[in-house]
Amino acid sequence: MTQAALDLDVYIAAIRVDEMFADLSYQRDVDTPEERARIRKMHAQWSPRLLGVLEVSDRGEESTGPRYAIVDGHHRWSAACMFDNPPALVANVHTGLTVADEAALFDKLNRERKSTNTWDHWRARRAAADPFVASVEATAARVGLTVAQQAKDGNVRCIGALEKVAKSGPGLPLLKDTLQVLHDTWGKQFDAYDAPLVSGMAMLLNAFDDDRVQWDRLVDGLIDLPPRRVKYVAQMKRDTTSGSLAKLVGLTMLERYNQVAQGGRLTVPPTFGSLRAAPKPKAVRHA
Repeated sequence: MTQAALDLDVYIAAIRVDEMFADLSYQRDVDTPEERARIRKMHAQWSPRLLGVLEVSDRGEESTGPRYAIVDGHHRWSAACMFDNPPALVANVHTGLTVADEAALFDKLNRERKSTNTWDHWRARRAAADPFVASVEATAARVGLTVAQQAKDGNVRCIGALEKVAKSGPGLPLLKDTLQVLHDTWGKQFDAYDAPLVSGMAMLLNAFDDDRVQWDRLVDGLIDLPPRRVKYVAQMKRDTTSGSLAKLVGLTMLERYNQVAQGGRLTVPPTFGSLRAAPKPKAVRHA
C-alpha cells in the first residue's frame, strides 16, 4: 500500500448492509461449510456491543453495484445479512483507494491481527499486484502449472515451499528447474507438487552444479514411482537419517538417480538439505 493511500481521508459512518459487498479478488471465501457455520453462530449470538467497527472502501457514487467494498468485517456483514431487517453497520470509510490499495489494507489488518492464513496472505498480495507473487506465478505458468488453492491436477498450492525456493540464492531459475523436472516426471499430477517434493527436488538440484545432474536420468529414476510412494520411502528413512521430510525426499530422489545404470554416481554433499536465502544487497555508502 502506498503512503499516499495511507494518508487519504477516513471517516466513520453507519451503512446499510445492502450498500456493502465483498470483493473476492482479495477477500476470504466464506461460502464453505466451515465458514457458513461460523456465520450462523455469529448471527445466533449477535451482540451490537461486540460487533466493533468494520473497515470499508468507498468505491464512489458512480459504482454500478453496492458502493462500499468490505475490507475488514466480511463475516460480521454476512451475519447481519441474515436478519429479516438487517441493522446498519458502523464502519471506518476509506476514500480514494484503488482495488490494489484495498487488498494491501486487508492484508495489513489481517497480519496485524495475526489471524490470516498463508493463502489469505497470498491472495491479498496477488490482488495488491505484489511483484514477487506475480513472478512466482509466472514461473509456474511457464511450466504449464497454476498456483491455486484447489486440490486438482495442474495446481500447485504449496506456496510456502514455492516462496522459500524462489527466495533462495538461485532464486526463480531454481524454482523453474524444480517444477520442470517434476512436470517432466509426473506431468500435472497434483500429488507431485506437494511441499516435500517441491522442496526436496529443489534441494537436490541446488546441491550440485547444473551440468552434474542429468535431468533425463533423474526422470528415468523417478518415473516408475508415484509421488506418494516417494514420500513413503522418504519417511522410512527417519529412523536412520535426521532432517526434514523435504531433505529425506531429496535423498530418496538422489538414490533413485544413482540406481539408473548410466553415468557416475553422485555423492551426498555435507550441505545437502539446505536452501539458503539470497543475500541481501549491501548498503552503498555515498561520499
